[in-house]
Amino acid sequence: MGVVINMKTVRKGQTENHLIFEGYVPALDNSRLYEFDFIGTDLTTDASLTPEQTEGLKNELKKEYGYAPYDEKDAKKKLEKRNQYRIAQ
Repeated sequence: MGVVINMKTVRKGQTENHLIFEGYVPALDNSRLYEFDFIGTDLTTDASLTPEQTEGLKNELKKEYGYAPYDEKDAKKKLEKRNQYRIAQ
């Protein structure tokens, strides 16, 4: 089953190698804001995604944001252009 993730914000994490996204996953809870912790080669989240969905989202974010180091302004511009991810697993 596929899942849609609507990202709302992005900010730099504790280091320049780290981005933290916040977004909604309507299939899980349309009113809860989930956190997605991305470091380019790994993604963790407090959303109840399957391992396949998490891996799919990680790959999509990797295509969009590349590898560290990350620039927060650049990440915010990219989020303005694309904030919805459809993961087909």
